[in-house]
Amino acid sequence: MVYRVPALAGVSREARKGGSTGESFGCLRFVGINSATLLLALMNWSLPLLADDLPSDLSLYCEGTLNTRTVLPKLEAYDEQFNITLRLNDRVLTNVTDNMVMGRDCILNIGDVDCKLDATRYYKEFNSTMVQHFLVLLTRKTGELYLLLQTKHFDGQGASGSPTFDGKLEWRGVCDKGKSIF
Repeated sequence: MVYRVPALAGVSREARKGGSTGESFGCLRFVGINSATLLLALMNWSLPLLADDLPSDLSLYCEGTLNTRTVLPKLEAYDEQFNITLRLNDRVLTNVTDNMVMGRDCILNIGDVDCKLDATRYYKEFNSTMVQHFLVLLTRKTGELYLLLQTKHFDGQGASGSPTFDGKLEWRGVCDKGKSIF
């Protein structure tokens, strides 16, 4: 069976006019498209399918070590144990224990649940702006958790000038006692 693929960006004019590269790829014959263009098109097409591999609703009990480091107002570092419940619902990851969204647009990326969130909030009552960056990596097969929260506070409205607070929280641990999470 021969499949004819319509002309795509990056296909030569000669090929669009009816010429053929004559390139065969297994049992399919692609007209006017080289294998590199085809590979890139297939990779881009398959990325949304990876996100669909996530369950629509998943609750996880996680425990481990929370490392806190601040640079401003003064240098401090300490570790403590944590136990939290995370919920992944429609590609949004929430820390149910502390009622905090920790990631949006989560995807399944090479066996890891990968979530990110960037947020900037202005607090009028304190005349302060907080900038936060969340990164969550959760290994599907082992339940291993890495969660990073970087926070900076700035005086006034907007994130400009020198921060008055600069800190980082890192959660490292396992969810559902280190077994496969889904």
